[in-house]
Amino acid sequence: MNQTVAYLLRSAEGTLYALLDAARDGRIARLLDQSPEEHASLYEGPQGEELAEVAPYLVRLEPHSPLLAELLRRGWGNAWGLYLFSEEPFRLVRRHFRHFLKVRTEEGRELYFRFYDPRVLRVFLPTCRPDEVLQLFGPVTRFVVEGTDASKALIFSASPAGLHVEERSLLHLSASEAQSAQHHQASSGQDQRPRGRVP
Repeated sequence: MNQTVAYLLRSAEGTLYALLDAARDGRIARLLDQSPEEHASLYEGPQGEELAEVAPYLVRLEPHSPLLAELLRRGWGNAWGLYLFSEEPFRLVRRHFRHFLKVRTEEGRELYFRFYDPRVLRVFLPTCRPDEVLQLFGPVTRFVVEGTDASKALIFSASPAGLHVEERSLLHLSASEAQSAQHHQASSGQDQRPRGRVP
């Protein structure tokens, strides 16, 4: 199943990013610390330092990154985060998502918005108006998140008409997809692991 997710993520156009919720599992922060992939908390300053172990992180992933393989192996189906594609550089994508860390209720209360949790995003997006969808997507061309059933992936994209949702089964690849996935696996050395050991 992870091989199918990896194929979906490696075959799409644009730069691959992950938004990870370090609060879900202590291994997430350790995996990031041990990886050379570009990453940063969405929090800044004293707040970022204080919440480093439980913060949301943006990570730029190479298609054949050992970190990607580890994230899928350990985190897919466990709500570790979500994946997205963008043509924009890391700093602009991070700046965009920082705008959504807090929301204000009708009563004026300020609350944290856990949009980086796949359980939240897959419920929230279908409730948005077309203009709200475009606002949240910003520089993002598509989101890929685990479904309520981890054997399915939800692929979200946006247009002026609103949200488009595609559901993909991860249990079976077409013959051409399977051949391509096997080629990717052989050429990328997926058995590699991020440097260091994560228990």
